[in-house]
Amino acid sequence: MNTIFHKIHGGGYPLIFLHGFCETHYVWNDLAEELKNSYKIVTIDLPGFGSSPLPQNDFTIDDVAAMVKEKINELGIKRLVMIGHSLGGYITMSFVRQFPEIIDGFCLFNSTVFEDTPDKKDNRNKLIDLINRNGTSSFIQTFIPSLFFQERLEEFKSEIGQLRMIGKGILPKAVTSYAAAMRDREDEAKTLEKYKSKSLVIAGKEDKNVPESVSLKMGSIIGGNKCFIFERTAHMAMYESKLEAISTIKKFAGSMTGFGNR
Repeated sequence: MNTIFHKIHGGGYPLIFLHGFCETHYVWNDLAEELKNSYKIVTIDLPGFGSSPLPQNDFTIDDVAAMVKEKINELGIKRLVMIGHSLGGYITMSFVRQFPEIIDGFCLFNSTVFEDTPDKKDNRNKLIDLINRNGTSSFIQTFIPSLFFQERLEEFKSEIGQLRMIGKGILPKAVTSYAAAMRDREDEAKTLEKYKSKSLVIAGKEDKNVPESVSLKMGSIIGGNKCFIFERTAHMAMYESKLEAISTIKKFAGSMTGFGNR
């Protein structure tokens, strides 16, 4: 049996939500509550995060996507829309490339199809070294607030505290393994081009991890009317632009599946 933890909200056509780096399914709870009356919302903990054990061997983004596919098979899901936040978006793109036959639509949520720049790869290596030397606690303490628009930190004080608490339970090996997997992942621009009719981009104008220019570049591939860049939003649009994200995903999923007006 697949060891990936999952949680199901509601029923009907399935939307699969994949969280980001050093997160768990928890980040999707508010969106799941709002969407569950229209769709079956499946949120999972990626291997190594939350209640899903870390694989014993080294792994790639493609490997994680294959593990997610095993879980989806176990749940008996034949067609789906997938929404991936940040790291979850990298896994989503790998999933689309490997298993396009079951994807009706996919959303890059504060994520990118482009491979790491040389500077970003260097930063991944520095993070791996930092975690190996010092563990995860101090990293999580500063990493989580950096994901939010700095002018709105007080507004999301409670959420940041909860995410920090979750993050401090993550094994150092999980952080370093995913940092390496993200560093070495494939560029998926050609995948996005190939399946652009099924795509959606949700982004933050103040996102330092996925700059607005990168989101606009993806928008030029898929069409600007399918690329939504929210104001006063950084890397955590599920909190910072919650209502807009819910509305956008609901409309997109409906257009892809025909279940939008239930």
